[in-house]
Amino acid sequence: MKKLVMVLLVLGFAFPQICMADMADRERLAEEYLTVNNVRKQVDQVRIRMKESIVSQLDQLPIPPEKAQGLKDTTIEILDEDLQWDKMKGDYIALYAETFTEEELQAIIQFSKSPVGKKLNEKMPLLIEKSMGIGQQHSQQAAMRVRQAVQDFAERQKAEAQQKAEAQKSEPNKAQ
Repeated sequence: MKKLVMVLLVLGFAFPQICMADMADRERLAEEYLTVNNVRKQVDQVRIRMKESIVSQLDQLPIPPEKAQGLKDTTIEILDEDLQWDKMKGDYIALYAETFTEEELQAIIQFSKSPVGKKLNEKMPLLIEKSMGIGQQHSQQAAMRVRQAVQDFAERQKAEAQQKAEAQKSEPNKAQ
């Protein structure tokens, strides 16, 4: 019985250390994955596209140019500050380390270094951009249909309420 207690105590103290070591290895591998796949460049490209898109949207607003420029400058400054790789890198590392095992990360890194993996990585930003466009298009279509369904529902409710009100008016008052 004493041996069992000792084994459990040793495991109780050793297990967290083993888990911490495993997480440290996965974090190291996650960082390697991010480096191999040049995720920093991808994040920078997304930030640039976002800035271009937002500036383009701001150009559409009915704002005097001198005021619009101040808003553009502020918006660009916010994006440059909040979407810096150095601010986001730790979150990316944690995401990959929590999502994949050490073995999976090793295999993903190995694949990423292969010619096909490099080609996938090269084309991934375009695939993501086009995928997002597809998602936005379908979301907009769904949103229009939902708006129409809500509007139709509201009109039916209003018509039913009017019918009830008319029916109550036409019924003789039974209390008299």
